[in-house]
Amino acid sequence: MNVPWSGERCILCLGEHQLTTQHVVPRALGGKLTCRFLCGDCNSTLGSDLEALSKFDPLVVRLASESRGANARLDALVDSLPHTGQSGRGPVSGFIKNDEFRIFSKELDDGSIIKPSDQARQTVLTMLERAGGHDDEIQEALEKLDGIREGEASEITPGIVVVDWPVWEVKPDLNTGRIMSPLVPAFIAFQFLALLVDDAICAEAKALSKLRSVFSNRTPRSDLLSVDRMYADRADHPLFHGIAFEGNDPHATVQVRLLGRLAFRVHFHHLSVSSRRFRYTHNLESGEEYCSWLD
Repeated sequence: MNVPWSGERCILCLGEHQLTTQHVVPRALGGKLTCRFLCGDCNSTLGSDLEALSKFDPLVVRLASESRGANARLDALVDSLPHTGQSGRGPVSGFIKNDEFRIFSKELDDGSIIKPSDQARQTVLTMLERAGGHDDEIQEALEKLDGIREGEASEITPGIVVVDWPVWEVKPDLNTGRIMSPLVPAFIAFQFLALLVDDAICAEAKALSKLRSVFSNRTPRSDLLSVDRMYADRADHPLFHGIAFEGNDPHATVQVRLLGRLAFRVHFHHLSVSSRRFRYTHNLESGEEYCSWLD
């Protein structure tokens, strides 16, 4: 869903530059709601920064992993992250490529080397050639290498032992992530308010000017806005993103729901919005989007 924008200024820098399309919910999370209300510079800097800050949250990764196959964008997000798997040698790190888990090459403290299976043959060949092995010795070692069975150790030549370790339980490495910055849901909420009030979001009012500074400089200020992070234990509904303006009580409050179960309530402490309560929902499985008044 693309929402038309009547203004000519960027909602962040207020510059009258060429406006570009911005995803209100980061595109990396499968967001579809868009509007042309950010200039190119603000879009490329703030947009890319917040997208990066959103997709490495361990809970986002876990929820996206549990919903595998429901949304191609979320599948791509999960595949782009580091993964770990269990092997006979212990945990191994790697990545997903062409729907397959590939371990990272690594030299261990004991001098042994971990390599992806399709690189092992070339690695052994290089080692044998550097050791000055004869052609027939090298050929015999490579034939032994090609014939080793999964999980068994085989000394293919004196001093070189190879094990083809099986790998199972491949999962995203949640230990490499970081909790989502509160600026991510806060900026989603700010953009949603812009969709409700249109170019009025570009007013020179002090509260709005300070909020624009918060987002432009990536400097959270608890006196201007606060974000409550919440989590629903169960999801009795399709996978979805949702944004709702909950009204002014006493200040403007917006709830942002990601992947159905991760929610944020954003409080704009010095801002009041002249609009009825309004909700947007994006079903990530079907791709359908809905809008409705809440009262």
